[in-house]
Amino acid sequence: MPDQQLLHLAAEAAMRAGLKLECPDELDGVYVSRCSGRNGYTWNPLEDDGDALRLAVELGVKLRWHPVLRQALAWIPIDIEIRVGIEDCQSAGAATRRAIVLAAAEIGKSMQEKH
Repeated sequence: MPDQQLLHLAAEAAMRAGLKLECPDELDGVYVSRCSGRNGYTWNPLEDDGDALRLAVELGVKLRWHPVLRQALAWIPIDIEIRVGIEDCQSAGAATRRAIVLAAAEIGKSMQEKH
């Protein structure tokens, strides 16, 4: 799944969980700004540690770094487990952020399927 679609699904889950996000038209709904108008900032939990941590906290994503496997593991209470290996990313931080976004995207996807 492309990063843009992952971010969109993660944003849907985040908004339903209570994060104040908006999808400005000029960004084509791909990245999300947290504040109204142009004074906001681009929300991108794939790149920003703070955005990823806030997303994980709001959605109840549990995290673990497995040093032997060099994988970030993210799981959520609805029996979804995501594993992202460091070989797929540039660093342990990038793997962890990606695992969080993938878990959030799964929540967003399940929410779309229910409606």
